[in-house]
Amino acid sequence: MRYLNIKFSPLSAALVLSAACLLGCSVLQAGEQAASAPGDPALAAAVTQAIHDALDYKAKDIQVAVNGGVVMLSGWANQPSDESRARAVASRVPGVMRAYSRVHLWSSDDSY
Repeated sequence: MRYLNIKFSPLSAALVLSAACLLGCSVLQAGEQAASAPGDPALAAAVTQAIHDALDYKAKDIQVAVNGGVVMLSGWANQPSDESRARAVASRVPGVMRAYSRVHLWSSDDSY
């Protein structure tokens, strides 16, 4: 087996990394623009409405943010099932590519 003896200078390594970053960034931006066709504000409103319709008052402390069709839920929920149901409902709204959750659970544990 032959090995190639390639030496990179710090300048060439920096150029390769810069080119990779620029290429990756341009692909990400193009994907985000294509994914936001229905519009992030309209999609956020649709997701918020769907969650409130499904969970009623249990969703009052859950906020919705949308970026390029990707939904991020945040805030508070009383039960783990409320958080998972909100994420499931959000993921089924037309136009949502992915739904993530940073929803925290209220604790009834008084040991703190």
